[in-house]
Amino acid sequence: MANRKNILTLILLSSCCIVHNISAFNFNVEEFILGKSGCASYGTESNTKWYQEKAREFLTNFGIKNAQDVQIYKLNLTANPEMKLIPGITARDGIWFNEDLMNNFSEQERTWFVAHETAHFTYKHILAKYLILNIQKAGLAIWSGLFGAGFTWAIQHYDILKKHSLLAGAIFGTYLTFMGTKRYVSNSIMFLNFEKELEKQADLQAASMLCSHGLESVVLVRIETLKNQIGRGFFLINSLDHPSLEETLAYLQAFWNAWTQQKTQPA
Repeated sequence: MANRKNILTLILLSSCCIVHNISAFNFNVEEFILGKSGCASYGTESNTKWYQEKAREFLTNFGIKNAQDVQIYKLNLTANPEMKLIPGITARDGIWFNEDLMNNFSEQERTWFVAHETAHFTYKHILAKYLILNIQKAGLAIWSGLFGAGFTWAIQHYDILKKHSLLAGAIFGTYLTFMGTKRYVSNSIMFLNFEKELEKQADLQAASMLCSHGLESVVLVRIETLKNQIGRGFFLINSLDHPSLEETLAYLQAFWNAWTQQKTQPA
């Protein structure tokens, strides 16, 4: 009877591991399938005319059909004060711009950030983030469950584990916590690197779109701004999930060099 209780305890422990990991999922079926992002807290007020027109112009340039139907909102800083230094964010069904911040920029700098966010929207980076993040967490949940089930089987079939089931359970719990934390940290680092790659793609796609539509000066201004920020020791507040200023300058400068070289080549 005692062994049966110990086995049931271990089964419960492994089940809790699965439930704990699944409950941590950043996944909402309504949001993912229906496109209802649940981001009303970001704000429901439409942006001013300039942002509306520029964003829809760029969405059209990127090939988005019915760009007029995409919602362009003003970021609500009262509800989201932590975003006061973020120019914009993108979800599945809309784009939010921080007018309070961006209105302090030059028109060319504002144009760059609008192009960047419309690139995120066009290439569905928010869906890519959801998929990668939840695949990682699903893997962690499955790993925890399988490990717990395997240990439960071992308790039933090995006398030494039955005899010292309490000690074995303590060792198992400690090991599972350590390995789960290790895998979680590893997955988090991988996810942050993936987010950085999405930011790089948005920058390069924005630069390509702008140059293809006669707005090379916007890209040049962005490059010069980066140089000035690096020279002043500017600190990027979202450096964990964005490329550093130096990295951004390097790939945008490489893009610009390739673009100008292509234009000077005879047709």
